Amino acid sequence: MDALRFLTANLYKMSLLKGEQRKITIEKLAEKYNEIIFNHESDASLRIDFG
Repeated sequence: MDALRFLTANLYKMSLLKGEQRKITIEKLAEKYNEIIFNHESDASLRIDFG
């Protein structure tokens, strides 16, 4: 495998991992937000629903 293919493959793998991490981070953020809404607001429509 030449250097260009090696670097391209690794950059692709890294971008996939970052994408997955991004989704997990957004989900955790939304869960925390929903927890705050549940504990401090009476309007349930403020919650984030991932459907």
